[in-house]
Amino acid sequence: MLQQTRAETVLAYYERFLSIFPDLDSLARAEQDPLLKQWEGLGYYRRAFNLKRAAKQILEEYGGEWPRTSEQWLRLPGVGRYTAAAIASIAFGEPSAVLDGNVKRVLARLHAFRESIDNPGAERSLWESAREFLDPDNPGDHNQALMEIGATVCTRLSPKCQVCPLASHCRSRAMGIQKTLPVRAQRKALPTRRSVAAVLRRKDGALLIVRRPETGLLAGLWEFPQVEVKKTESERKAFRRLMLERFGTAFDPSEKVAEARQTYSHFHSRVVAYTCELPEPIEQFLKKLMKKNEPKKVENSARKVPASFYRWLNDKSRRNISLHRAHQKLLEALHG
Repeated sequence: MLQQTRAETVLAYYERFLSIFPDLDSLARAEQDPLLKQWEGLGYYRRAFNLKRAAKQILEEYGGEWPRTSEQWLRLPGVGRYTAAAIASIAFGEPSAVLDGNVKRVLARLHAFRESIDNPGAERSLWESAREFLDPDNPGDHNQALMEIGATVCTRLSPKCQVCPLASHCRSRAMGIQKTLPVRAQRKALPTRRSVAAVLRRKDGALLIVRRPETGLLAGLWEFPQVEVKKTESERKAFRRLMLERFGTAFDPSEKVAEARQTYSHFHSRVVAYTCELPEPIEQFLKKLMKKNEPKKVENSARKVPASFYRWLNDKSRRNISLHRAHQKLLEALHG
């Protein structure tokens, strides 16, 4: 959970997650929707899938015993070099150095490291520096202290040099350049992707949602039917294409009812939601699709659609369904 997410945000999620999945066995057997629901709001949902896969692998390969070395941890899905070293050193005393964003900043200032820390060569140098700096007799305490200094003392904009235990050894402080370090590569402006979403409401007020594919961005999460707007088309034209591709019949939207913006690692997203009266052909298609005895895949004129990828969202089902953040915002806007 702490990968890409701040500790103060994680705490409430962590406690709730452990109350639902208290051991490896319950996590390995977790169904997708309850698992994602407990992760809702943390983002980077692939981490939740990797946790389940890792729990299963530990049960199968290690008999339910926790791996003890960083090499063993690295074999698990979702565990990289930093995470493996942090767990092995803190939990089992392995003399392995860590290097996360906070530690990079501390070491770059400590050694007045003037290369961009985003360069692969610079990262290799910082890993070597972290290894040389490690206290092999107390690796867990050392790593935690270094991460804590970076998070609370040697902060990005306003380093608190007057209370830093490393101040007397800090080359950048002696040179008066600590606020200019670390050097970072200039980030390119993120592109914006426009999408339209369809708000299809049943007579009882339930809203149609669909599950995203099992691979790729936001895999397995739920959303309103959505399509990216091409550069050459309007939002209304994209809506008609969405209806045609998803249901085999093109219909015009009624009105714009909500808009949401969300930023991901490589792009900004802007989603505009339009309502549409549920046309008879689509309503009949959905009734057929959602019958209990319906085969796994049902074919319409556009493509084969897994029946399990459609669901009606109401107040009761909302408690067990995880929408990704952009569509959570749309839902909140719809409910005023």
